[in-house]
Amino acid sequence: MWSGDFHFKGLIMSFLSVSQLDLLKKGVFGQFMDLGDVHLSDSIFHCLILSQLSSSTDSALKFKIFDRVCVFDFESFHFITGLDSCVDDFSVVSSRPNRLLRLYFPNQDRIKLCDLKSFLQIKSSNRTGGFWERSSDLVRLAEVYIMERVLLGRNEKCVVKGHLMKIIDDDSLRVSYPWGSLSFNWLVRSIRGCVETFKTTPSTRYMISGFAYALNVWLLEVFPIFRGFSSFHGPKFPRMLSWGPSKQVDYKVITENFFHAEKVCASFLLVLLFLGFFSLLLFLCFCIYHVFILCYRDSRNLLSMLLLLVRNKRCWIIQLHLNFLMIQALVLAVRFCHLNLLIR
Repeated sequence: MWSGDFHFKGLIMSFLSVSQLDLLKKGVFGQFMDLGDVHLSDSIFHCLILSQLSSSTDSALKFKIFDRVCVFDFESFHFITGLDSCVDDFSVVSSRPNRLLRLYFPNQDRIKLCDLKSFLQIKSSNRTGGFWERSSDLVRLAEVYIMERVLLGRNEKCVVKGHLMKIIDDDSLRVSYPWGSLSFNWLVRSIRGCVETFKTTPSTRYMISGFAYALNVWLLEVFPIFRGFSSFHGPKFPRMLSWGPSKQVDYKVITENFFHAEKVCASFLLVLLFLGFFSLLLFLCFCIYHVFILCYRDSRNLLSMLLLLVRNKRCWIIQLHLNFLMIQALVLAVRFCHLNLLIR
């Protein structure tokens, strides 16, 4: 489902020295090296995508879950990933040569992500110290890999984006570049594209780009009921560090108990309301009938009529209707509180 690399940490840790790894963790993508497993629950993620509303835009995704409309915007993405957004001019890199590409991939105008991965794997098995132990270039190449395979979630057959490679190679531009906006936009466009695809060719097989794990964490943050499918490591920032990988759950279990549960609840509430109104109508008819009977027999004031009505031998019928209405009101109140607890 996600076209990125679930095992990026293992690869990167295999070719970086301890000092290089510390340098990477202090950089712009350091928080991703503190992540645990980033596996997603395919069933939950698929149901989430199907719950997307047509009112979603390029700046925010909207979902309807438990009869509640929830918005996933850049503020949520920043809170989860810690990646920022800023406005600056990065056109200066267009005229610069790609130093990393020329130095480590000579005679090539461009490389694919699989080529970069193979290069890093070779360095992990043939690292002999000296230059590679001291060079920060390996850290830069590791950041290129994280940017492409994690933030953008691109397939390894894709070509590495040259201008982003040059930005990462520049210390000042690397820090100021809006990596958060870049990753968020890729994710939003990818998910909206999947929904558009479903309209024409319904299918459960598709690939999501962007940092899809952020949406998985967002679901855990917004709906506590889903937290049973993951492990909580305590409050941390960014919030993605607070959660472990999501468990794989049967699709039928998810749809019947969670994502379609609001439809069952709505039907249940409608039936109860109908019975309540019907019971109230019978109760009113019963009261009116007895009031007219009492009026016919006695012309005392209305208060006295009501008192006589309560003392009437048929008052148990009134009490039965009242009890039924009270039980229905109690059930509605409990169900309402339950739904509010689910979505808090």
